[in-house]
Amino acid sequence: FFSNGEPQVKIVVGAGAAASDGVAAANIAAMIGNLAYTSRAIEIQGQDQLVCTGGAGSAVCTLGDKSATLEITTPGVNPAVAYEMKTYIEDFINWHSPYDADPRNNYGGVGDFPATAQGGYTAGTNYAAKRITNAETPLLYSGYIQDNTASKKYQEEERVYAISQATWVNADKKVESTPPRLAYHIQFVDPLPFCTTIKSDGTCADSDLTINHHVKMRFLGDDWTIVGIDGYNKAGANADSSTILTLGKEITTNGLMQVGDSVTDSITNYSVKLVSVSPFSTTTTQKRDAQFQAFDGSGNLVGTYRILEGDTDTVAGPSIVIKVNKLFSGTGGVANADVTLFSQKLEIKGSGNLDTTDNKYWQSVIELYNSSASPVLMSDSIKGIRLTRTVSTNYLKNPGDNLPIVDKPQALLYTYTGLTTVDSEPLQFTAFKNTINVPSISGGTESIPFGIQITAARTGAFQINSESATTLYLNPSWNGTGYVTVYYLKSNGFFGNESQALGVINTTGAILNFYYSGSTNAAKITLSSVGGLPTVVNANITVQEPTTASDALVALNTQYGRFRIPVNSPGSTAINFLASGSTAYALYQFNGTETSNDLGYITPRGSVYQSLSSSSAAIDFAKTIQYATFTLSRSSASATGNVAEVTKAEGEEYDIGSGYKVKVKTISATATATGEVAGATVSAESLAYLTPNPSSADSVVALNTATNPLVVLDSDPMAAATSKLIVVGGPMVNTVAVGISGSDAISTAGSTPVVKAVGDKILVAGYTAADTKAAADSLIAYLASMRESITTG
Repeated sequence: FFSNGEPQVKIVVGAGAAASDGVAAANIAAMIGNLAYTSRAIEIQGQDQLVCTGGAGSAVCTLGDKSATLEITTPGVNPAVAYEMKTYIEDFINWHSPYDADPRNNYGGVGDFPATAQGGYTAGTNYAAKRITNAETPLLYSGYIQDNTASKKYQEEERVYAISQATWVNADKKVESTPPRLAYHIQFVDPLPFCTTIKSDGTCADSDLTINHHVKMRFLGDDWTIVGIDGYNKAGANADSSTILTLGKEITTNGLMQVGDSVTDSITNYSVKLVSVSPFSTTTTQKRDAQFQAFDGSGNLVGTYRILEGDTDTVAGPSIVIKVNKLFSGTGGVANADVTLFSQKLEIKGSGNLDTTDNKYWQSVIELYNSSASPVLMSDSIKGIRLTRTVSTNYLKNPGDNLPIVDKPQALLYTYTGLTTVDSEPLQFTAFKNTINVPSISGGTESIPFGIQITAARTGAFQINSESATTLYLNPSWNGTGYVTVYYLKSNGFFGNESQALGVINTTGAILNFYYSGSTNAAKITLSSVGGLPTVVNANITVQEPTTASDALVALNTQYGRFRIPVNSPGSTAINFLASGSTAYALYQFNGTETSNDLGYITPRGSVYQSLSSSSAAIDFAKTIQYATFTLSRSSASATGNVAEVTKAEGEEYDIGSGYKVKVKTISATATATGEVAGATVSAESLAYLTPNPSSADSVVALNTATNPLVVLDSDPMAAATSKLIVVGGPMVNTVAVGISGSDAISTAGSTPVVKAVGDKILVAGYTAADTKAAADSLIAYLASMRESITTG
């Protein structure tokens, strides 16, 4: 319209038009003449002459926002931060877990996640996933989402399902978690409808669509706004890939944003400004649009966006999504817009990958509720959303290793947090070949020429003939009967001995029982020969764990560890370990099948085979059960789930859980002021506060409409010589209008007045004089609302 304040457009009126067209043209010309001015910023001069003086003073400190950020560490998992799960070593999180021994806590029917048969662990049936809901942890939501527009509410529940096994990995010499299988499920107990009020003809007004009600639902642990639902008219129980539910992470909503207003994202510091609102439709679908400008944190323009009513666009860089909910023309030339800004946009497909980049390993399913066998538009609802991780090959090798739900945005973490601390009873085996002399009740000494010494750290760990002993000495015979003599210190201060054949030594209730805890919890120590003769020359000493738990939790069933110490006699008066024909050191038994492992192996109970040499062996026998632990937590929480960071105002409390609370009692501060000002100058930062008011001055551009008129007739040569024209009147009264596409739309009575831009021409016309005047008024209102952008070119 303008160049340096000079109008670059002319208004054309038909030579044979009625006087009313001339009035309309004159009013448009008056508006354009009113916009013929230039603007220049006012500068402040003499800033370099400013000086500053002053002396010592005092300071007063007043705290406004009294709040503190606290980091709270608890000894165990904080239930407000994470949900802890336990399982036995060599077991799955779902099955013999102390907290979920019921296999019926599954995810659904056949074909649902997960349904892989694991014989033995669940008696040959399909094993079930660990199910976690709000009943187990407040991290998962259970409540109602509100549709305030329709005065409706819908019950919603979050669920997580997980399977992973804590297993000894012999190659890495430690207990690790197998690749987890994870699923996330949203269930709408009250199905979420696409339309809140269906018309009698089966259709739905835009105002009754749930997507236009600004409804927020809980998803992945956060509030998301329902932005759009496409392709929902399906007959089956599940949607297909054409169904897309779009959710947005809302920054803010401005229901009455005026031209010139801005909204700012507090995280990225990007701002979005409403520049203009079109007073008339700009598309064939009769939709209006609004124009926005986006600026970065430094105020630099990063993009201009023209968005149709009801549509969205994304700001480059931080990916801020702008949605135009509704546009209003307003009164007095003031235009408004109902606008929502989102920091993220997530599209959930009815079937298939959640997306092909960030979440390519996650499958999504939208579960539908059909109100009739044949789909009726708007009659369906969403009853659930299911996300399942389909590919996971990475073991969680170390405590703190995790797998997110989902990959982006990471909302929840499934974390392997390692093994619980276990109280162990050390057990030491030593092979000796030099004679050991012990006191005899006869008054002399008794010699043990060679054998195996077994020592416990716990006093009285061995019970023999109503006596309690801490150390045993085993001396084997060399004849075919396979006798072993066991020496032990009695309560009278002298040694006693017990000679038994192997068959008796190994029976239940025999003398080699190791009481690792109390007087009832015992592990049997047995001896077995290797070869045909029942001797202990080339034999094994075996320490076998019990199969029952000592802490009143779910039994270990048929899982236990067995420690085997190979014994060899290279001569008639010597014994050592590590014979050439020895079997594996540590074994894991499950349902009759033993698996060999190397030293350092941790059994299902938590016992450890610490060392083995030719002369000694060491075992740490677990007195209580050791567990592998996992947590479900927010992605922002600590991996161990015992550290919480919270910001609380003065007087507020934080509930740690288990009856413990932290309260910010008082917040105070002291301020002091010292020194004085000497030789001070005004800083550049201070000069920034010197701002002129007003900030700019406008200069009117002098127009000479005698030599350069704004309004011309269609017969005037200037009309043909000027490319930018505002054409007043239709083709029946204005010859210039004849060549404009769409001008014939006003050729019949009752047709709608037109304000239409075609190329570099704007047609302003109507069938009657009143219609033409209405079209001209609409254009004038538009020019008034666009004053700033038009006058700047």
